[in-house]
Amino acid sequence: MEDVILDVFPLDEQGIIQRCDEKMAQSLKENSLSDALKQLGELGDFQRITSERYVEVKQNGTICVVGEIVALYQNRSVTYTITLDENYQLAGLYMK
Repeated sequence: MEDVILDVFPLDEQGIIQRCDEKMAQSLKENSLSDALKQLGELGDFQRITSERYVEVKQNGTICVVGEIVALYQNRSVTYTITLDENYQLAGLYMK
């Protein structure tokens, strides 16, 4: 999950798409990730992960791992909610 965060800033959209399951990859191709990132504002350089929590969930008959990770940047922090499927492919990404 940390690798996903490191691909987000600076944006490596291809790197993220390669980590995705089929449904998530299609969603990222249709909806620009760079537009979503602009809404977070100027973050500055990545500093460190300040907290992590993980839980295993069963969703639509599939077991997934959901992580809530807080990353500290030079100007502010961002909370990521990342879902990985049973093959450790990115199935969900939410940033606030």
